[in-house]
Amino acid sequence: MAAKRLALVTPAERVTTPAICATMIATVAASMLLHGRWRQRFQASAQAATVGIHMNLASTE
Repeated sequence: MAAKRLALVTPAERVTTPAICATMIATVAASMLLHGRWRQRFQASAQAATVGIHMNLASTE
């Protein structure tokens, strides 16, 4: 069986291609703040504050 190979990416394409979708980053950050353990929530909120991401989480009460 011949192994499938990934397409080669030129350096120019690598620079212009986003590594991770911005929507995915926001979703993971919100999920971590809602469902992560205490230490994970603390790290996620500290990172969000440092980077400047402002998230408004709806109250479930």
